[in-house]
Amino acid sequence: PVPAPVPAPVPAPVPAPVPAPVPAPVPAPVPAPVPSPPSGATPCQVRNKIPVLKGPKKKKVKTAEACQGLCTKCMRWNHKNHKKASKRLCYLLSVSFAKKKGYTSGERVESCGTGPIAMGEGIQTNMQSILKTIQVIKKVKNANICSAKCSLSNDCHYYKWFAKKKTCYLMALAYKTKKGFSTA
Repeated sequence: PVPAPVPAPVPAPVPAPVPAPVPAPVPAPVPAPVPSPPSGATPCQVRNKIPVLKGPKKKKVKTAEACQGLCTKCMRWNHKNHKKASKRLCYLLSVSFAKKKGYTSGERVESCGTGPIAMGEGIQTNMQSILKTIQVIKKVKNANICSAKCSLSNDCHYYKWFAKKKTCYLMALAYKTKKGFSTA
C-alpha cells in the first residue's frame, strides 16, 4: 500500500508587530506674561491735582493707642504728645488729591481702587507718617509714562507728573523721625 500523503506543516500565524503608543506632544512651559505698564490714561488718574496725606485733627486725645482706635476709616494716623493733655492731638490721615494746576496724578495702577494701603501694626514713637517723594525723573513725555514708571517701582504708591517741566515724581507712604509724635 501507498502511504497517505502527510500534509505539510502549516506555520503558526505570526502576530503583526503592534507599534508602541506614541505619547502626545507636551507643549514647552510658557513663562507667565509680565504685565505691561498701561499705555493710556489709568482709571485713577486725575488732572490738575496732586496726592496729599491729610485729614481731620482731633484735640485732647490722650494717648497714641486712643488715636489709633479712632482711625477706623483712615490710612494712617499721627499722635502729637504734649505734657498738657489738652494740647495732645490726633491726626487721622488719608491720601486725597488737592488742586494743583499743571499736574496729572494718580495711584499705582495695581492698587487703584483696592482701598487703603495697610498701616503697620505696632506703634512707632518719635515717628510721623508722611507722603514722601522717593524719586524724581526728568524728561518724561506724559502722565501715562509716569504712571507706568510708578507701576514698575516696587516702592511707589502714588505719582504726580508736572506737564510744564515734563517731570515725574514717584511717591510713597513713609515714616520720618519727629520728636513727640507716634504713628503706625
